[in-house]
Amino acid sequence: MIQGAILGLIIAIVMIFIKKSQEKKALAKISNENVIDQPDFVAFFHLASEATFNKKGLKFFDSNGALSLNGKNLNYQPQQKNQPSISIDLSSAKLSLAPEKRKMKWLEIDVDGQKYYFTTFSQGAFSMDKSKMDEFLRVLEF
Repeated sequence: MIQGAILGLIIAIVMIFIKKSQEKKALAKISNENVIDQPDFVAFFHLASEATFNKKGLKFFDSNGALSLNGKNLNYQPQQKNQPSISIDLSSAKLSLAPEKRKMKWLEIDVDGQKYYFTTFSQGAFSMDKSKMDEFLRVLEF
């Protein structure tokens, strides 16, 4: 029984390191020092469509990737190759806080009736850090 718990803990720690490595690679592409126009905000986010956000189940996002905000232009580059990248002009979109789901804050962006849901968090060994989402909302002046 103790051996199973130790094995589970080791697997969890390895998975956290793999996820952090993937996040660093995705963010490095956007916040490269050679880029002329540095974004105002960059973080690793999760994106859910309206259908995924509203359904119940284990899956709570469609893709994850690097989100950057430069002025009023939001760009999202998913890690998954089968998912399209998204560019949104926030001055023509409706922004609102979506209901809290899975103990996370979600930003709802409505662009001509199409809704996107964004959230970010950092998983620690024993807790979730939501400070990046709070920082993103401050940058958006929420």
